[in-house]
Amino acid sequence: MMYARLGTADRERLYRNCFWIQHAHRVHLYSRSAFFMALITAIEALIGENETSPKPCPTCKRPVGAGPTKRFVEFVEQFAPGGEMKERRRQLYAMRSTLSHGGTLLRSDRRRDFMTLNPEDSSELGHIGIANGIVRVTTVNWLISRGELSA
Repeated sequence: MMYARLGTADRERLYRNCFWIQHAHRVHLYSRSAFFMALITAIEALIGENETSPKPCPTCKRPVGAGPTKRFVEFVEQFAPGGEMKERRRQLYAMRSTLSHGGTLLRSDRRRDFMTLNPEDSSELGHIGIANGIVRVTTVNWLISRGELSA
């Protein structure tokens, strides 16, 4: 019923979100880096365009307003609140940026041997688990909020 209440722009956001969630789960066995990036992209699909300031800075000509990391953290905080996780959310987005700009791959993609329980493996799995949970919560809560706003 909530889907029927969505406007065209919100339906498109939801389609992109669902595409990236599905893609994440399809590539999970092949690349945890791609899985992680797709999960974060699924959240970004719901955020939409930066509407905070359409005018560029007169000096540097760059857009004025919140950058992508801040927008991601604020969006996730709005739809999956939890104050103690704010820094961790910044880390998730930084990790996504490093992966998507070719800076590195997750350890499990760099090493095809059996994963061991070392700190890097534990951290990687923790980030993936948090990202997976945040995608679920933000998607459902965003969808609920859109249905309430359109009613």
